[in-house]
Amino acid sequence: MPNRLDEIRERYDLEVASHRPPETENDLPLSYEEISDEWLTRIVCGDVEGARVVGHRLGDADDGTSTRRRIFLDYNEAGMQAALPRSVFCKSSFRLANRYSVGFCGGVEAEVEFYNRVEPQLDIETPKPVWAKVNPDTYNSFIMLHDLDPETEFCTLESKLTEEHWRGQLSLLASIHGRFWKSEDRDAILGGLQTWPQYFDKVIELGFEQLCAKGFDAAKAVIPADVVALEDKVWPATIAAIDRQRSLPHTLIHADVHLRNWYITPTGHMGINDWQCATRGHWGRDLAYTLSTAMPIEVRREQGEAFTRHYLDQLSRNGGPDVSYEEALEHIRHELLPALAWWTVTMYPGDDLPDMQPMDHTLEMIKRITAAISDYRSLS
Repeated sequence: MPNRLDEIRERYDLEVASHRPPETENDLPLSYEEISDEWLTRIVCGDVEGARVVGHRLGDADDGTSTRRRIFLDYNEAGMQAALPRSVFCKSSFRLANRYSVGFCGGVEAEVEFYNRVEPQLDIETPKPVWAKVNPDTYNSFIMLHDLDPETEFCTLESKLTEEHWRGQLSLLASIHGRFWKSEDRDAILGGLQTWPQYFDKVIELGFEQLCAKGFDAAKAVIPADVVALEDKVWPATIAAIDRQRSLPHTLIHADVHLRNWYITPTGHMGINDWQCATRGHWGRDLAYTLSTAMPIEVRREQGEAFTRHYLDQLSRNGGPDVSYEEALEHIRHELLPALAWWTVTMYPGDDLPDMQPMDHTLEMIKRITAAISDYRSLS
């Protein structure tokens, strides 16, 4: 794996050495600071005759697996009359650490592909794209999105979610799963996305097994004793779940549906963002991951069956298969293990990868997922 990281670093260094500030819509920036009014005019104003960006201001930096900032825009009279966006939300993989974490595995390409090709085919609450581009040779990328309403609430552990919100999450996921379930246009629209097993195979090359093991060990204080006692089974069960996915029917999955990737609109509807793991996979991944992370453990224990049945009903109504509760349980049992892996690695991402989430959130996600692994007897 070090050779692969060295290759990414070499390509990054070459890109930096030969880089020029962006001028056209075919150019990618390498920093927010070099973005000009002229380039923003080309990207944002599009075909609006006479419209120009005449000034802009950068919002606060927010760095993680991607580098995120808002850009606040000022226009000339033509731009104002056209009601062009006064702010846009941007994500990039400018930093080398971003390219290690979401470049090598295909995450930057997945999100650009989602916004350019897939999102226009969906009728869900998710940020709408202005422009998205990736350099597949260097993994540099830039995604510009229409900003959300200032009253939008991004979910955290402190968010006061209700049964209506949790049902809303599952309904949204069922709609995207059903939309591409054996649809005639599935291959044409989703063909640019990897399968979920292909994505996972790449993260394994990053030393994923060892990082997950270190994360599991560091989080044992919040993991049920019966799961700790079966620690030796965790990674084999994770790989078995991924291998099982290879032969299951695929649709569009989000694949990283943890709590902080959801938001609540001012009208109370649930929305989802961060499509870096968008892949072709089985819906069981998203269902198990959502049930185990979206709600407190006691809520899932009391209402998990009702929520699962709600999801299955919505899946069928949106063009997906008719699935029994018992079959869904089998998928959930398997898919909880790869969901856990996404969080034990977050606990210990390694020296070359960026910190991904606040520690309290990471520990709570591990606590919730491992409680579900215990309750559903996923390792038995």
